[in-house]
Amino acid sequence: VITILAVLTGVALLDYGLSVKKARIQVAAEELAALFGDAMVRAQTQFSEIDSEGDGMGTIVVCYGITIEEGQPPVLFKTLRDKDTEMCLMSDPAAWESVKILSWEDLVFVTAIDWTVIPASGAEELGSSDLWIAFLFSPPNGDISVYLDPASPFEKMDVTEVQVHVAYQNSSEPVLNKIVKINPVTSSFMILAGAEAESL
Repeated sequence: VITILAVLTGVALLDYGLSVKKARIQVAAEELAALFGDAMVRAQTQFSEIDSEGDGMGTIVVCYGITIEEGQPPVLFKTLRDKDTEMCLMSDPAAWESVKILSWEDLVFVTAIDWTVIPASGAEELGSSDLWIAFLFSPPNGDISVYLDPASPFEKMDVTEVQVHVAYQNSSEPVLNKIVKINPVTSSFMILAGAEAESL
């Protein structure tokens, strides 16, 4: 009886541990999708700020963005918009101000980034990276632009879809992997499992 109880307890603990991991990766994917929604809302409603460095009477316009880097939690940041060109300043990452960092506590990691681009030729091209990508939400509509390479100058891409792969502690098990799909054209964000993404 003791042996049977020990076996049953071990099985229950293993199942509980897997359930906790599955819940954590699901929560992380939802947090990432919510971060995109947060950035868009901020770009639409919080883009005008009082100029604290001036006389305090003028206003400045800010843009919001998200950086996703391998091995690092995603970051929501803001950057100034140039008054003359009305372009968001993206060439100097050191000037970005961090607004929110997802607290993944070394449990969840970005493992890959895939994207689909339609260049001038009109034919779709696929690309992938496991390093770095940035999304910029421009005021006042929250239009999304995608950038590669943290070095200046940035390469802006006409991206139609980005898939950010996240995994629980870099696990290869399908149940511990999620994909957050971003469509810059429609400003939509969707959470997929690995198997679902492969069937698209």
